[in-house]
Amino acid sequence: MATASIEDGDITLWDLNRGGKVTGVLRSAHETSTSSKGSGITNIEFLAGQAVLVSTGLDNALRSWVFDQSPFSPIPRLLHARGGHAAPVTELMFLPAASDGSEAAGKWLLSAGNDRSLWGFSLRKDGQNAELSQGNVKHKAKNTGNLSDDRSAVEDFKAPPIIDMACCLNRDGGIGAVSGQVWSNKKNISAEESSMSGWESVVTAHANDKFAKTWSWGRKKAGRWTFETGDQKPVTSVAMTTCGTFAVIGSMGGSIDMFNLQSGSHRQRFPPRLKPAQAKQFKAPQPDVHVLLEGLRGHKNAITGIVVDSLNTTLVSSSLDGTIIVFDFPTGE
Repeated sequence: MATASIEDGDITLWDLNRGGKVTGVLRSAHETSTSSKGSGITNIEFLAGQAVLVSTGLDNALRSWVFDQSPFSPIPRLLHARGGHAAPVTELMFLPAASDGSEAAGKWLLSAGNDRSLWGFSLRKDGQNAELSQGNVKHKAKNTGNLSDDRSAVEDFKAPPIIDMACCLNRDGGIGAVSGQVWSNKKNISAEESSMSGWESVVTAHANDKFAKTWSWGRKKAGRWTFETGDQKPVTSVAMTTCGTFAVIGSMGGSIDMFNLQSGSHRQRFPPRLKPAQAKQFKAPQPDVHVLLEGLRGHKNAITGIVVDSLNTTLVSSSLDGTIIVFDFPTGE
């Protein structure tokens, strides 16, 4: 016999032939949320004539579990799983086409939700659906006591909900792309190696987070880099260049910064910092100083959109300050 509760994600297994003793507990069979009471398992059922248990939960997942006979295990292992978002969707985009002519374009849907997850949904085969990994969050939760008898939520160890995302597959290396510790910013891969294998292909902005985060679509997992805004205010908009080499992030304060996805290095500001000769002009009282200031001034409020042309010559940005600014991409001016 098996029992479960809507209050947690565990399944308890009982042996009725031995006086109703507990034979084992399947921990975290379904994910729960600390922000919602009663977010566990909704139904469990054994399949007739089979050593298979099926469970459903409020994490929007359907899972089947099988009891191994040789050697026998009182705790079943996962057999099949289907799932999706457990909270409202925040962002959607079709996977763009890659320059190599691969067939991924228009056949995958990237989806982000308030459950702090990023999913890739196949429009051809449901069995290919997958949540992009954010590292071993369950292991982190267990080490800090968040996986216990009275608490099993792991959402606190995931990135905040995604509010904007950008994707380009032209330098995505697939399953063979360079990999490293999730969002660690450790530069332990040579430029030659990453150039041969490819690098991260998705950039995301997160609610009230000053760091944009990278993901590898080919490896279906979080990438190596986090990119901090120039004014250290939350990221509100992200974009990627068509070549797949650069990511551009805009902040709530109006700053715009460009980063190299291969190396993780900061490359440009829009507008750029004042050069020494320009700084001297500001110090000296001249009638054309205000003209120079107008030419170097950027946005004064949150960035709402960023677009880079396919030749990497022009960047266009919009803001809540009611302005649209056209920048020269190479110089930032």
